[in-house]
Amino acid sequence: MDINMPILDGIGATKAIVKQMKTGPPVDSVILALTAFTSEEMDEECLSIGMKVVMHKPAKYDELELQMAKYWFKLSEA
Repeated sequence: MDINMPILDGIGATKAIVKQMKTGPPVDSVILALTAFTSEEMDEECLSIGMKVVMHKPAKYDELELQMAKYWFKLSEA
């Protein structure tokens, strides 16, 4: 989830997704933040609304792959 997007930013999109997940059928999903913002406050906000990981741009492919694999395997085992 990119935090700084036009029309609906990543914070708003994540809040909508999490709300839908709470009211709809159970869904296993992980939201990963990818942002150029590097403040601790932004990281804390992302995590507090339901994102599982916060990565900062420029992200390294290996780091992204590692985070995705970590959660993919958790979800596929469920």
